[in-house]
Amino acid sequence: MKKITIIISLLVISLFAYPNNKTEGDVTNNVTESTIMEEEIMIESWMTTPFMENDNGITIPIQGTTNTKFGDYVIVSTEDVYHYNSDVYEVYNVYYDDPSMNLKIAVKNDTFIAYTSDYILFYECTKHGFGVRKVMFTNEGARDMLSPKKYRNQTILCKGKKIDMDKALGLIASYVPQLLV
Repeated sequence: MKKITIIISLLVISLFAYPNNKTEGDVTNNVTESTIMEEEIMIESWMTTPFMENDNGITIPIQGTTNTKFGDYVIVSTEDVYHYNSDVYEVYNVYYDDPSMNLKIAVKNDTFIAYTSDYILFYECTKHGFGVRKVMFTNEGARDMLSPKKYRNQTILCKGKKIDMDKALGLIASYVPQLLV
């Protein structure tokens, strides 16, 4: 998590130090634009989407907090695919401060599958809104990990028939840890 924060900080600092109206060769704080370009290339090669754009037009990776003992998270896309019911899903890794909570989220259209070696959670958008719809366990012991009451409370995380992918990924990453007993 520290490596991610440091790299993101470099990008944010470089964007504020070099607004778009600078001319080529301008120097601020003894740093050239070519140095900034090298830092941005390093960031782009290390992390890929998903990125969201903030109010200032700066793109940042999806990150947030769980408000649980598992801490903050960062979502990173992969080149992996997930197969379910003859459909192919793109896969995102979710990294938490506590690595024991790390999971993957498979995405296809408005269907999201959060999974680990212990469980699979299905999230979908319906006419009632976006939330968890189904859970499957890989072993009997895993069933004891999840709270049925918290599961019911997460059947509608937000209202609306459609949801932005970045928002859905963030909601899943934030709320899955809260399902654990």
